[in-house]
Amino acid sequence: MQPEFLDKIQGPSRFLGSEVGAVRKDPGQVEAQMALLFPDHYDLGMSHLGFKIVYHALNEAPDLLCERAFCPEPGLEEEMRRLGQGLCALESGRPLREFDLIGLSLPHELAATNVLTLLDLAGVPLLAAERGEGEPIVLAGGPAAFNPEPLALFLDAVLLGDGEEAAPEAARLVGRARREGLSRKEILARLARIEGIYVPSFFEPVHQDGRLVEVRRLTPGPARIAKRSLAELEGAFAPQAQLVAFGRPVHDRLQVELARGCSRGCRFCQAGIIYRPVREREPRSIYNLILSSLKKTGYDELSLLSLSAGDYSCLAGLLPALMARLSPERIAVSLPSLRADSFSGELAELIRQVRLTGLTLAPEAGSERLRQVINKNLSREQILSAAEQAGRAGWRLLKLYFMIGLPGETEADIEAILELCQDISRRSPGLRLNVSISPFVPKAHTPFQWEAQTGLDETLERLAGLKRGLKRLRAVKVKWNSPWVAQLEGLLSRGDRRLGRVILRAWQKGARFEAWSEHFNLALWLEALREEGLNLEDYLAARPLEAVLPWDHLSVADKGFLLLERERALAGVETPDCRQAGCQGCGVCDLETLKPALAGGRAPLAEPPAVARRRPRRLTFSFHKLGPARFFGHLEMVSLFQRAFRRAGIRVGYSQGFNPQPRFSFFEALPVGAESLQEWAQVEVLDHRSPEQILKAVNQQLPEGLGLTVMGEGQARIRCSAALYRVSFDREAAGEAAAAQRIESFLGQEEAPFERRRPDKVQRLDLRRPVAEFKLVHPGEVELIVGQVAEGPTPRPEEIVSHVLGLEPAGVRVLKLKTMMEEA
Repeated sequence: MQPEFLDKIQGPSRFLGSEVGAVRKDPGQVEAQMALLFPDHYDLGMSHLGFKIVYHALNEAPDLLCERAFCPEPGLEEEMRRLGQGLCALESGRPLREFDLIGLSLPHELAATNVLTLLDLAGVPLLAAERGEGEPIVLAGGPAAFNPEPLALFLDAVLLGDGEEAAPEAARLVGRARREGLSRKEILARLARIEGIYVPSFFEPVHQDGRLVEVRRLTPGPARIAKRSLAELEGAFAPQAQLVAFGRPVHDRLQVELARGCSRGCRFCQAGIIYRPVREREPRSIYNLILSSLKKTGYDELSLLSLSAGDYSCLAGLLPALMARLSPERIAVSLPSLRADSFSGELAELIRQVRLTGLTLAPEAGSERLRQVINKNLSREQILSAAEQAGRAGWRLLKLYFMIGLPGETEADIEAILELCQDISRRSPGLRLNVSISPFVPKAHTPFQWEAQTGLDETLERLAGLKRGLKRLRAVKVKWNSPWVAQLEGLLSRGDRRLGRVILRAWQKGARFEAWSEHFNLALWLEALREEGLNLEDYLAARPLEAVLPWDHLSVADKGFLLLERERALAGVETPDCRQAGCQGCGVCDLETLKPALAGGRAPLAEPPAVARRRPRRLTFSFHKLGPARFFGHLEMVSLFQRAFRRAGIRVGYSQGFNPQPRFSFFEALPVGAESLQEWAQVEVLDHRSPEQILKAVNQQLPEGLGLTVMGEGQARIRCSAALYRVSFDREAAGEAAAAQRIESFLGQEEAPFERRRPDKVQRLDLRRPVAEFKLVHPGEVELIVGQVAEGPTPRPEEIVSHVLGLEPAGVRVLKLKTMMEEA
């Protein structure tokens, strides 16, 4: 996007495309180009490991190119449309419709309307049937693609399953086919031959009396499409130089996959079915991948990912080796998906060595009876013991996840949630609890895919009682997912192709960002359903066991196994883990080429880094912030420098306590959009290199527009006393004579009251007192010296200039020329 546009929006760094790990290639030197789109905020998309894996897998191939785009929030979308600004790829700024393929990541069903926003802003016809020969092929994948029927009208093709190999294969095929001059239909026919690729237009749903009776194949080929699964995770592609997001992503840390798939068999869990079988990466491969990735990214926190991280078979050997290697470098490790029965005191002690990362347990249901129904086989004692051990190890906050509306739930089960939380608080009095409540939504390809979803009124009633009870407990904070949003999720998760028109109508009425409560409006969807002659309650109702389901032609798990699991749920019978009890007949594996692949290698030996004990040195450095770097906020700047020092191999001193922080001191927070020739900071380093060597090493790791200019020894603590600014503005808007007169009048005042308005407060400032010098140096350009205010906030130069000259703050451009420093 153009700098003029970035000046007007919040979080402009999200649109720079110059992050660590971003790849730029010459489009003329590759065989195929894919634009990878995430239908939600940048901060969420850049937290999604699957999105990063596909991006890097495509760019790893010399003959392929992949660039990114994210969905703008409604306010930004409106501004883009007003200005005629189409959606472009971050890396190159090229229009998305120029790419061979558009790859859509579908993280959840509620992204449906955002998919249409992305396609429309890209200039691509929304309906697949209306796309011409030169239009990009729209290929979707991700968890929500396992029932793609609600979005089928808008998708050319769907990738079911693992994408590391399939996405590059599909991109390469489309690129070659375009060069051969094949028609769009011929390209789709070739794509359909790739394992795991489903082409919706090759299938036709048949309805009778409003009931789906068949999904008919219209072209030669198999009647059911099997998902694509890597035979092994070991040896599969894993990015080392991962994308490192700007801004404040939801998960701002290195993410490394221990294993894919889970065989615990929780009956509500779609991920537990669609990602089967379990495939583990060897511990030494994980260890080496982590060390390489940390060096290339500069992260100081690592997250070990799996659907059930505590089940990784080599965790007992891998984790001690990792902590021995990483804790001296102050790199924290978290295991975000732990079961209570895999959490132990030893595990807690290892994790807490650097700092206490987040800890979450998911009992899902309050009573053991209901946990047996859903096959979440955790005893009450296991949950209480895990919480108790966390408290002993130093955790002060524990997150607990529960669902309401599960099949077979009674009032006693709701009461059991209260009793369990009460018992945890009583047994572990030092723990604060964050309790999260989610309405249950039946999902496709699970044993509960036939069950009714609890209605809105009943869900609200149960939730209200649960909230009242939890709020009475000491040190318990309760959060809940919106029951209204859950109704829409239920509609889309088990919807059929008729919902495509509903999605289109809702989008045309303004539906956007359905997962965000501030944007969600169920009334729009109910209106769209009525206009299409459909009913929400019909989609949320129970399905007959003999019914044809909209996703039956997509082969994931054996339907007979799912029916058997449903019967076992009703009887409260446990289904054991196939890793211990042998094959349970889910139908995912063929037990020849595809079967559980557990890590069998030895864990790496603990190899602590050879870190020499050095006396801390305080270095003072100055840096510039120019060009694209002016779009970084202050917190982004701090993070950028911390990670640049890590990538440069410069050890930095840390504070003490439960949450140690690197010892950096930045003396001023330069506003987003302002440039500076001279900012000052101090850092405590544990490194033998000279200041000049450190300066050179760090500069090689900084993004365009940021650079160290001076670095030297400095034990004294310093502070900013004043700064010299040059501020540019529209000379015609201000008027040269009027500007000079206004400045003279301002300097003659004793004070100039000003209100800085924030959403939550109003700050009152005096603009005159800190201004030591203010003069017009050229038409449309002033210079002023602003000193620090002893108490309260210091006025910003753009506030002073815009107020004095009667301009809008967005219409001025700030450049700091010099910062005056003195000993603190």
